[in-house]
Amino acid sequence: MASEARLTVREAGSLGRPGLADYSVYGLFLLTGPILYFAENAVQAVVPLAALAIYLRRPPTWAGDVKPYFRRHAAVFGIGVLGIASAMWSLDPEISFWRGARLLPELGIGLAFLAHVRSLDGDARGRCMVALALGFAAAAAAVLIDLGFQWLMSETTPLYRFYLSGAVFSQGISIQAMLALPLTLGLWRRRERLWAWVFAVATLCALVLVNNAAARFATVCGLLAFALVYALPTARYVVYGVVVAAFLSMPMIFPISLESQAGCALFKTSASAAHRIAIWNVVDERISERPLLGWGLDTSRVLSQRQGTIDLSTVCPKGDIKWRPGLVKARLPLHPHNAPLQLWLELGALGAYFVAGLMFMTLLRLDPALAGRLSPAGLCGALGALMAVLLLSYGMLQGWLLASLFVFVGVLTMFLDIRPARS
Repeated sequence: MASEARLTVREAGSLGRPGLADYSVYGLFLLTGPILYFAENAVQAVVPLAALAIYLRRPPTWAGDVKPYFRRHAAVFGIGVLGIASAMWSLDPEISFWRGARLLPELGIGLAFLAHVRSLDGDARGRCMVALALGFAAAAAAVLIDLGFQWLMSETTPLYRFYLSGAVFSQGISIQAMLALPLTLGLWRRRERLWAWVFAVATLCALVLVNNAAARFATVCGLLAFALVYALPTARYVVYGVVVAAFLSMPMIFPISLESQAGCALFKTSASAAHRIAIWNVVDERISERPLLGWGLDTSRVLSQRQGTIDLSTVCPKGDIKWRPGLVKARLPLHPHNAPLQLWLELGALGAYFVAGLMFMTLLRLDPALAGRLSPAGLCGALGALMAVLLLSYGMLQGWLLASLFVFVGVLTMFLDIRPARS
């Protein structure tokens, strides 16, 4: 009887009957969207719990599954090792050592999650994608209800104020923009057409509702990359090159002067964009002081305390812009809002070239599996959206973002139908 019970929980998926572990997996994917919109830090629990649930569904063997997988992907841990080593030259050795030490298990848990996602059969992958799409659609509906209810309850606040308040949901829409193409196309390919439409419409509504220009830009970049590669599949190598070049050449772009007619026009269009460029100019200065090894992992927060503030109104001629308190911003926040620049700042050329090389080798290894037009186009569209988010928003070491990136790669795995390779 005990063995039959274990069969029900662990192996029911292979017999076509979802068991407790299966429903746990689907439930965690369903909750991912609402968590990212309303409690983004909790997504760090989704990845290990999903890995555990998938493990219970069908335990892999150490010799045949786990060991070969981690051996093939051992280079990923080099990022954490490099972070720990950076304590030797870091501006704050303690911060760099402990952040690098924490990064190692985060990477290990993420890789375990991806290894288990690869072990899912076709039906389970389809249900996971449906659950993820439903969760994000429900989250978008909740945002609409939340903002609409606040507006209806207020008699004096203008509508646009509620639109601006939607910025609190920026993390959710950023990840949804990254997932838009691979998840929609993955559902379409599996003939889950209804859920593909539901997710696509929900994504469009969320992009309109939530005040996040970076997510809209990411969506446009993703669609353009998708269209280019769908029309000309060999153009995917151009996309690969742009992704890798972004990590290698980002410091060469700055500084960009804001005290010009173009800078003033940018400021009048988007003060946030002008502030981003001001931040990146400061980061570029610090990179030039330690270009090879950087200042140490996670030392952006230390450097930020030494940079003071900047008055953005000075980017325009005197009298052109009225000064107000909201124009005084930090010259360098806790992170640069640009992943490649943060990598250069904290780990220097050594870290940037290591990560760029890792990405390049991963794309080359993945390329032979891209058959037809849809797979390479979907991958490049996802990469375009991903890079837009990484270039404009968030810190690369934020725990919720790292967990979300593993979910993103998991969805790519399901969309591209990548299966375990046994050695």
